Amino acid sequence: MLPLLDSDTPLPDDPTGEWTQYGANGANTFATDVSAPPQGNLAWTSDAFTRWRPAVSDGTVYTTNFDPSNDGSAIALDAQDGTEQWRTTLDASGDNVIVVVDDRCVVAYGEELVALDSQTGEQIWTESINEVEQLVADKATGTVLVASDRGIEAYRAADGERRWETDTARQLVHAPAVYDGRVFAVGDVDGSPSLAAFSLEDGSDRWQSE
Repeated sequence: MLPLLDSDTPLPDDPTGEWTQYGANGANTFATDVSAPPQGNLAWTSDAFTRWRPAVSDGTVYTTNFDPSNDGSAIALDAQDGTEQWRTTLDASGDNVIVVVDDRCVVAYGEELVALDSQTGEQIWTESINEVEQLVADKATGTVLVASDRGIEAYRAADGERRWETDTARQLVHAPAVYDGRVFAVGDVDGSPSLAAFSLEDGSDRWQSE
């Protein structure tokens, strides 16, 4: 697959900045330090992109192609020129979420959580999950949080070990945020809309506020 090159101003030789997940990072700041050309000229395009949100890390763009007309693949592209680095077929379809952390490209869809080697696309581990609405990755601890209407599950990105699970907050209205060793989530707590905080280490309740 060849990218379409059409630009008077190419991307910087050494792109900087990351957007490894929804919200840019585990804290959901929606901001990142990046290098960019002085004008927004088209550098490249690729038909690997569909309607799913990509993630960017270490000069690589990670995305999925889960539309019914495709083969349900996770795909890595060079951020500089769009050339395909690897493609791993997962035979999946429908909604999915992707994060990059701890040398893993982690994809969640249906009731599956799959980790691929971020450099080669080799499948490292697979775990069954309840369901998924959002994925959140904490770079400092290599933890992946699976958020759904049933609560939050925490997995270690390196090997897929499930660290903890909590159903204190259900029907989450947004992706949880991670900050200073805490996981913050807004959802239904004992029948009331609440903001809840949990320990990132073990998932224990810290506090709730309606």
